[in-house]
Amino acid sequence: MTALNEQLHAARHSFEAGVASITDVDDTQSRAALAEAQRVAAMNDLEAARAALEALIGATPPRLSALKSDAVLPRPNPSDCGCLGDSCDRR
Repeated sequence: MTALNEQLHAARHSFEAGVASITDVDDTQSRAALAEAQRVAAMNDLEAARAALEALIGATPPRLSALKSDAVLPRPNPSDCGCLGDSCDRR
């Protein structure tokens, strides 16, 4: 969001300096508003998922631990991700 707000500020400044149109400002503003709406929707989805999990287990779920910075994740098998989609299509 900070980057979009900076872009909006720059677009407004460019408009005031006469090197950009109001359409540029409006476009940047609409992208910032869309990003904020998507953030709010994601937070709502997260809260709904937490509530569903709580209903399923009958208690407030414990906070998950963060992944350790030195964690080594296993590589997919097979390592060619294209094959994974093919095998799913056959099932």
